[in-house]
Amino acid sequence: MSSPTYSLAEASVRSWVKGLSEESGLLEFKAAAAFGANRRDRKPNGWTQMQERAKDVAAFANSRGGLIVLGVNDVAASSSDSEEGRLQPLDPDRIDAAIEQYRKDVSAYAQPIPLFGLFTVPAANGGLYVVVVVPPSAQAPHRVCPRDPCVSG
Repeated sequence: MSSPTYSLAEASVRSWVKGLSEESGLLEFKAAAAFGANRRDRKPNGWTQMQERAKDVAAFANSRGGLIVLGVNDVAASSSDSEEGRLQPLDPDRIDAAIEQYRKDVSAYAQPIPLFGLFTVPAANGGLYVVVVVPPSAQAPHRVCPRDPCVSG
């Protein structure tokens, strides 16, 4: 018996961007720049990019679950509110290493480690979007460690 395969087209990503002027409790957009940003740089809120990744996944796992779409600018953070202006697919040559680092960052900073999956969606221009799927967790609550990285105990 073969396992099911799932696919998502750029049309789905575009429909989310077009249909939702803002993020919701089930969907969050992250700019391409955030995906490749220096992971140790601190944001104005004091979190590193590594902790932000863990925080986003843990928040969805602690609630009803959700999707994080990497390669789409949030309306609030974008200089453009048009669909085309917000779509910023990621460089496919660097995607495997970036996905692996995303997994490591969440695993290092979230406790207990929430379940999540990542998959790519091809863009018409040759780039890729990354969709992070986070189901609601039976192990909630998840927390994000303030230290580099979590220390058990």
